[in-house]
Amino acid sequence: MIDVRTGLASLMLALSLSSCLRAQDSLVQAVAGCWAVSMAPWRPKMAIDADSIYSTPPARIELQMNRGTRMFEDRGWLVRPAPGVAPSIHGFAYFQPLGGDSIRIAWSTGFSGLTMRLVARQDTLRGTAQTFWDFGRRPQTADVLLVRVPCH
Repeated sequence: MIDVRTGLASLMLALSLSSCLRAQDSLVQAVAGCWAVSMAPWRPKMAIDADSIYSTPPARIELQMNRGTRMFEDRGWLVRPAPGVAPSIHGFAYFQPLGGDSIRIAWSTGFSGLTMRLVARQDTLRGTAQTFWDFGRRPQTADVLLVRVPCH
């Protein structure tokens, strides 16, 4: 015989997961498209010279509604340079909904790169970027603003 409480708990969990997936899909649809990327200077200021390419995303990006399938990118949806924009050094880029109106974007070479935690507000994404390294370098942070632009 099925325990009514167990059945009810399973149903509640399934409904909750379904609601979360719908909210996640809604956020992905809302942020899909092209964005101009503006970043404040990194802090703390560090002389990283040629390594700055690892903490520099493309000037305009496209958040796609396609799930990633390659290593790292299979964690979320694809991020690509906007049409006509040169790519960054990063071989992998993806974004993930974090819940509510927030997303995380990551660019990685597989060793070093940057992440952004952003809040969506109409045609802007605003938040903070942080570097990561595959060695003992201290991470840096920067304020970041993405503004929706046409994808052409």
